[in-house]
Amino acid sequence: PLVLLCGLPSSGKSTRARQLIEYLSVKFPDRRVSLIDESICVSGSTTAGAAVKTAIYAGAAAEKEARSCLKSETEQRLAASPTDVVILDSLNYIKGYRYELYCSVKHLRHTQCLIHCDVSPETAKSWNAQRPVEDRYPEDLFDQLCARFEEPNATNRWDSPLVLAPNAEPLLCSNVCQALFNRAPDRPNQSTQSRPSAASDFLPNFDAATRDVMQRVMAAQTGALPGDELIIAGCKRRLIYTRQLTMGELQRCRKQFLTGLRSRPATAAAATDAAAVTELFVDYLNSAL
Repeated sequence: PLVLLCGLPSSGKSTRARQLIEYLSVKFPDRRVSLIDESICVSGSTTAGAAVKTAIYAGAAAEKEARSCLKSETEQRLAASPTDVVILDSLNYIKGYRYELYCSVKHLRHTQCLIHCDVSPETAKSWNAQRPVEDRYPEDLFDQLCARFEEPNATNRWDSPLVLAPNAEPLLCSNVCQALFNRAPDRPNQSTQSRPSAASDFLPNFDAATRDVMQRVMAAQTGALPGDELIIAGCKRRLIYTRQLTMGELQRCRKQFLTGLRSRPATAAAATDAAAVTELFVDYLNSAL
């Protein structure tokens, strides 16, 4: 399961992460908890202090690289165990980024919960000023990050379930655990599942089988009358004969058939031998002609 923290700078995200870790250690001692924060993005850093924050968030390129690093580390830890709880302690202020993480969780068939440290910019700014100098966000950077923040919305599936942690009120850890452990994960769909690929010999097999069908059709239609069912040697399907077909027409149909299969690798992968390819192609000819 994934716990995603988000909020303004200095809004109490790390404090909430520690509270949740303490709660889990007591209530669910059999579950291992992994904490991920920005410190992993800067080589040699052990704390996410002001130098780390400035290095990451002061420039677009560095921030993009840091988000990629955090996402990669999160996905690796989620994939390592279905029972471990992974906590991502970062700003996570871009809704598109939260959606990417949601898709990763959905693909791995895990659950997630979003904790929004919901404090006003004024409160967050006062808390930032109370920090040790080495752990503060620079004032100009703080203002920039507040302006960029995209507040989560519980009606968005990637921001749900949403647990609010306003001001200094205690975190409702039981609600977080309810969201993580007492509900089924969202089912993967086409957007989060890898597309199955066809066999490596896709083109040679299909090329030979479809060319063979064309030759058989040309031979079978000799003497046939409209309305007859043409028997294609080696194929259970019958081709409904409506008119004299030319090799040019069959070649165009063949090209369209192969193009369609390339866009449907699952169908192509299911055609494991020449007989299956032949059946598919004859079905296509019946619909196309």
